Amino acid sequence: MSIATRTLPLLVASLFACTFAAGAADTPGPKLEQFDDWGLRCVTPPGRAEICELIQDRIATRKDAGKDAPGQWLAGVVLSYAAGNDNLQMLIRTRLPVGVAPGVQFSVPGMAQPARIPFNYCDEKGCSTVRVALEAEVVQKIKDSEAAFAQDPNAPQPMLAVVLAIASDQGGSRFQGVDIPLSSKGFTQASSRLKAPSAPAAAK
Repeated sequence: MSIATRTLPLLVASLFACTFAAGAADTPGPKLEQFDDWGLRCVTPPGRAEICELIQDRIATRKDAGKDAPGQWLAGVVLSYAAGNDNLQMLIRTRLPVGVAPGVQFSVPGMAQPARIPFNYCDEKGCSTVRVALEAEVVQKIKDSEAAFAQDPNAPQPMLAVVLAIASDQGGSRFQGVDIPLSSKGFTQASSRLKAPSAPAAAK
């Protein structure tokens, strides 16, 4: 699948557009911290340990980005740990309309080729991918990208490649690839705050 090279001008926002399952209805509100371009959100459900995740959302900032008006949410990434798994889990969410069949491509500078991630479900708010594990070497490449960007603001950044469904003049739809750059700024510090939860104890 070919992905167009058009890159939208974007702004990181401290807006958390992705749904975070906090557990019980009486769970206290989430604690929010910002580490440059990454947000850390934590909740503590009653009787359970604290649950945290990293989030970065991408917002369109110029009206000439297709039909996107300034401030319109485009996509978001959620990173968290699953119980008993030492690898970070990544979920990507995009706004509608989106070509569901192509899924999403994710790449990091230094990866041999982009990873293709299928969508899991869509609702009126957008589409979410399946959760995928990020290998330790991929996480390290994101940290390396942050270090490279600190020395050179033009250094490549981690990238989402989302295929949007755009209405045509004939009333049908066509597919247009859109590269959405993620910022690695703050990733190392933010990810250090995430701890892999312990595996649940085996029933006796």
